[in-house]
Amino acid sequence: MKNTLLLVVVLVINFSFGQEEKKINNIEKNTWNLTGSTALNFNDSNNAFDNFFGENVENDIKNFSIDFSPQLGYAINNNFIVGLGIGYGYSKSETDTETEGGESSFFEATSQSFNAFPFIRAYKPIGNVFSFFLQGEARYSRIWNDTETSNSEPNSSKSNTFFIGVRPGFAIFVSKNFALETNIGALGYSTGDSEGSTDDVVTNKTDFNDFRFSLNSSDLRFGISYYF
Repeated sequence: MKNTLLLVVVLVINFSFGQEEKKINNIEKNTWNLTGSTALNFNDSNNAFDNFFGENVENDIKNFSIDFSPQLGYAINNNFIVGLGIGYGYSKSETDTETEGGESSFFEATSQSFNAFPFIRAYKPIGNVFSFFLQGEARYSRIWNDTETSNSEPNSSKSNTFFIGVRPGFAIFVSKNFALETNIGALGYSTGDSEGSTDDVVTNKTDFNDFRFSLNSSDLRFGISYYF
């Protein structure tokens, strides 16, 4: 992740010095905006330790997640957009465990999500090609989770979440009509409920509330915007 951020910074600096002195980052009233953003995270790891009985245990862990979120907006004033977005996400985590002596086990978890969110976004142009923006949104999310292990029955859960908050970010205008964008976190309040089940029998129900500021990888998003 650090290497990715460093590459983005280098590209931004090189691009900014190569531009003519022409202001292209002003979004005029009555402009339409179509944005596609994505978040991708994957990693593989392996660790080993001795358990209580002195046996060596090795874990092979694989994680993968991706989501895509298109947005359509309309500028009701200069540098001020209102719009609607939708999103879909998928993630999978696998852990294979080998114990000295031949005993093995596995754990697998998958998740799918759908969300919809009306939003407002205010831009603050900086120089000729950069713009800082702050996006306020009200987001509904529906999430389905499934887990399976080698020594228990499959479990599943589903949840509904409502989020109200803001996401800061910045845009780099490569032309009057195209910009590269990134969100760099989220601050807001979430509330919702979840329901867990085993073999289609409900085992638990939970309500939750959360106020947080997040900079994790799921809130670091890159996208391309088209203004027309």
